[in-house]
Amino acid sequence: MKKLAFYGDSLVYQYAGIRNYNWDLLVSLSKAFDTTVLLPSQLEQNLIDAETKILPETSFLHKGRFRAFGTIPKFVNNESFEIAIEPAHFGPFRLKPSITRVTVIHDLTPINFPSFHPLTSVFAHKLLLKSVLAGSDYIIVNSQTTKNELIEYESSSQEKIIVFYPNIPISRERGSFNEANNQDLYFVSIGTLEPRKNYAFFLSVFRELRKKRPNVKWIILGKAGWKIKPELFINEEGVEWKGFVTNAEKEEYLNRAMAYVSTSHYEGFGLPTLEAMAHGLPMFLSDINAHREVTLGSVDLLKLDKATWLDALSRFLKNRGKETHYHTTLAELQEERKSQYQELVKKLKN
Repeated sequence: MKKLAFYGDSLVYQYAGIRNYNWDLLVSLSKAFDTTVLLPSQLEQNLIDAETKILPETSFLHKGRFRAFGTIPKFVNNESFEIAIEPAHFGPFRLKPSITRVTVIHDLTPINFPSFHPLTSVFAHKLLLKSVLAGSDYIIVNSQTTKNELIEYESSSQEKIIVFYPNIPISRERGSFNEANNQDLYFVSIGTLEPRKNYAFFLSVFRELRKKRPNVKWIILGKAGWKIKPELFINEEGVEWKGFVTNAEKEEYLNRAMAYVSTSHYEGFGLPTLEAMAHGLPMFLSDINAHREVTLGSVDLLKLDKATWLDALSRFLKNRGKETHYHTTLAELQEERKSQYQELVKKLKN
């Protein structure tokens, strides 16, 4: 087996979709390669079939992103690795020419929607991304949507790009609703509090909806991010912001919700949408490329217009009870992912 170094900082410091995608990528590659995960500290749970190497953060120049230019490449170059994967946009850097360099791009929002991100992220992407793409032998992306946008941004990258979907969950049985129990009458959204999730739009819709259905709630699962103050939701009647929750807690909220809502301006893939589909939840989704790709036409997507959303939600609340299934959609995505995995492994082994 070829020796593969997987840069694992995102497994320690990330808590949202990027961490989940990278974890699944690591598990998948560990089945085909002799994989070592390079970490700044020990994981709370190590449930992967791969070795781990702790490269601790020490002085200022060996912390955070700086490690990608010193501590990490020094170790990788000295340990006879044949493949190095940086799963969080920046790197791998300063490696011997004989090592296959792979970077993972999750989305291009810092480039295409700079107002959605902190200035540091926007600056770093504008400064480094094109050189990272040029220096990579392969670029893994999480969707056809991200691939298309990456080609538009840097057309010379086209032949390097490999699409690999995140893990596709299987369908499971829905929990039963209890109309007499108000705590079950809630919409659920999943994602970090950040501008591109467009939570403020749904909040305006939800306020109008509550005037006619005051027992309906909206639950948000996701940690505090940037440019959106949690107080906006903490002080809102009918809205419950839960912050970061465990996978088990997330499953419980999905199982008891009456519908899933995503009003995002943009997604690289939209992993929570898959999770909601696996639970058979009715879904109200913004009409964006990633949602089209994930749902394969199984959901009527909505333009970001307040009247349109209010009408769709009101009709849903009047006519609830119809079962929703996405078995066929999930099966198609699973088959596509199998083909993608075969291509990914084949290219990295060559």
